[in-house]
Amino acid sequence: MAEKLLMLFIDENKGFRRDYFLEQCSIAAIVCAIYASTKLTIKEALLDDWLAIFLSGYFLDMVAPFALFAFSNAIFSLFAFRVIRLKPILLICSIAGFVWEVIAPRIVPWSIADPIDFIMYMLGGFLYWFAFSKKYTVNHCL
Repeated sequence: MAEKLLMLFIDENKGFRRDYFLEQCSIAAIVCAIYASTKLTIKEALLDDWLAIFLSGYFLDMVAPFALFAFSNAIFSLFAFRVIRLKPILLICSIAGFVWEVIAPRIVPWSIADPIDFIMYMLGGFLYWFAFSKKYTVNHCL
């Protein structure tokens, strides 16, 4: 039973692939650099501009799943696994969205619930799946 549940979340990679590991590490590093540069520059410079609000808020929520899954898949690839199926990706994004948008505002005083953030998490997860599922799987049906 546990093995079936585990296989829902991960695809066997058929061995460690250095190129896949480096690609996923690069994606995670790029997303972290985008996040840091956006937080340090855009938010301070253009606080009232709608584009700055989108870039410093919703855009970062949309690219966060790229960092999450790229970093996770880089680690999983060391054990010959990866998360690239749509359902597990959306499930993980849903759980993360629930924690950040429902639970965190009740616990952390400065946290604010925003349903659009949840949509951006889901969109980011879908875009990650769209970008990488066809590249690494033969069967890319939903």
